[in-house]
Amino acid sequence: MKKILTGVILVCLLCIGLVTCPQHIAAETKDTGVFSGEVTLLKEENHAYVYQVSLENHGVDFEGTSRVIFKADAEDTHCAFDMPIILPANGKKQYTLTVPELNVQDCRGKGYLILLDKDEKEVASIALKDLLGNQEKKGFRVGILSDHYDKLRYLDMGGEDYAIYEQEQPVVLQELNADTLEDSLDGLYYLVIDQYDVSSLSKEQRKAIEDWVDDGGWLIIGTGSYVKETAEAFDPGFIDITAQKTSRKGEVTRVSSRVQQDCYYSYKDAGIDFSNMEMTELILNSASGYESGDNPAFLENYGYGSVMVLYMSLCEDEMQKADANVVSSIYNESQSIAESSYNYQNETCIYNGQSAMNVIDQTNTDIDFNWLKILIIIYVFAVGPVLYLILRKTKHSEWYWIAAPALGILFVAFVYIIGHSLNVTEPKVYAVNVQQTGNKKAEVHTYYSAYHSSKKEWSFRLKDNYTYAGSQMTGSGNAVNDQKKYKTSVCYEADGLHLGIRPQESFDTGYLFAAGSGKAVGKIEVKDLNFSDKVQEGTIYNNTSYDFPYMAVLSKNYMYVISNVKAGETLNLKQALQEKRVVNQFTVDYMDDMYYNMVDYYGSSTGEDDDYDYLATLYIGLVDARNEAADKETIVAGAVRNYDKTVESDCLETSYGCLYSLVKEDENAAN
Repeated sequence: MKKILTGVILVCLLCIGLVTCPQHIAAETKDTGVFSGEVTLLKEENHAYVYQVSLENHGVDFEGTSRVIFKADAEDTHCAFDMPIILPANGKKQYTLTVPELNVQDCRGKGYLILLDKDEKEVASIALKDLLGNQEKKGFRVGILSDHYDKLRYLDMGGEDYAIYEQEQPVVLQELNADTLEDSLDGLYYLVIDQYDVSSLSKEQRKAIEDWVDDGGWLIIGTGSYVKETAEAFDPGFIDITAQKTSRKGEVTRVSSRVQQDCYYSYKDAGIDFSNMEMTELILNSASGYESGDNPAFLENYGYGSVMVLYMSLCEDEMQKADANVVSSIYNESQSIAESSYNYQNETCIYNGQSAMNVIDQTNTDIDFNWLKILIIIYVFAVGPVLYLILRKTKHSEWYWIAAPALGILFVAFVYIIGHSLNVTEPKVYAVNVQQTGNKKAEVHTYYSAYHSSKKEWSFRLKDNYTYAGSQMTGSGNAVNDQKKYKTSVCYEADGLHLGIRPQESFDTGYLFAAGSGKAVGKIEVKDLNFSDKVQEGTIYNNTSYDFPYMAVLSKNYMYVISNVKAGETLNLKQALQEKRVVNQFTVDYMDDMYYNMVDYYGSSTGEDDDYDYLATLYIGLVDARNEAADKETIVAGAVRNYDKTVESDCLETSYGCLYSLVKEDENAAN
């Protein structure tokens, strides 16, 4: 008998071993070289990156998911891009992947290509680099016009990234001379002129620099003992300064004494001693300029750009101590005063865009508590006279002190169950659709906020007109600890584009973006528009089929908000002001100014409380339109509720629309 039992046990152990061994082998297939792949940048267009994903299978037949994840700084913008694939043994596969700019710009060229089996288990992981393509073409390009270029190499910030309104890229220096200057200007963010005789340039070349600044360029000029060759060599109509005494090294000057007055912090921290440099006292003969407290310089905006004239030469030996903080201080102030800097502020809308979507949710979330009032009344009667009479009739009045608390517990449990049943059983999705009017090939950009009561990963399917998607509208949240984990996902299934959210808790909101082909919506047309903080005139034609509860006109950095513009209406701006239909007008120095003036509950908000969703929609649309607008283009936009649905799968979708037109300043009179 013992032999039989021993044999049975051995057979069982053998069976268990045979079952468990294959599982152990399968788990060890990760990163064994069975799969190889790469992700290559093909092109950049329409604020998106187009990649080619290439995969090769050196093992057995595979069916699962190819996932691309780009390195991210913020948890909320961390998105997975999935493609179901079937890859036969020794087979190859390629597909294209379009990714919104936001999901790529912080990756610094790094990411992962991951293969998942049918059970969502990782079987291969390939580290990616050079996802931004040719790194030499990336970055904020700074032109250097100087006879001593080597002494200005520190202006690249030691290789650190520089951020213009959250767009982080490296600083790329470009050495210029008289022959290459004009052809290079269009590609520059900054132009630094230092220890160079500007008078040696032709009149046309100096005018080209002036025009470049007028169009939005940021000019930085070093002086010191070279003030006559640099700043004073320009036409006084462009740079009107008067140079006074130039100090010698070791001489205490007004600038060096200002360090003791808590000025020029970054220079002081870097150990830069202004008394060891030749400093020139300057007088700016323009009322629009000012003396900086952050840098030893005068600053003035000129046209759409700006001019910074430093009191010293950046080539000074003492300036070789300058670290990234000193250089970024120069760059920051130079661009921050220019009107062209507003063109780079679209990224600052990310957090406010998230807030605007939350405003839309709050406006639409109206909880009815009448049912709770009825339940409380029933409970009061039940736990009071009803319970007392029942116990008295059954001759168990002494049980009341036990029955009353027990009934209270049952009531709380019942309310919890009823309340839980009122939770969102289907995904709740808010969509803001932004589209340019009068353009047959215009894309529709849709911004989403979505949540669900479930803690499990979930998704919703878009309609067929959408072609690519990603995360959007937030740069906040926790830092990413595990680059393979994600908050949102995009999956290119056979039945269409699916957007997913992996919540950390119930009702965890995800913010996403999708782009696709737009529809014919008519056109918002403009005639004789002359719009600024001083003059507001012109005619707007709402040649769409939509009534706009609110319409906005945004030109340069000035904005009008007009109420109740009907479909087919012809709107005269002067008349609208007289009729008090202009509900708000303000200067837009920063994009968050526009948000707080329009939709923030605690600011000088426009409109009634019930209209916050319209204004939030209008804000999101204006930010998107500003990304598309060229310099010197005016945006005219209107917001509408109950726009076309965008989601194909079952969900509770609330859809808004923002339609806009772009008008060039030099076309206003012609129109």
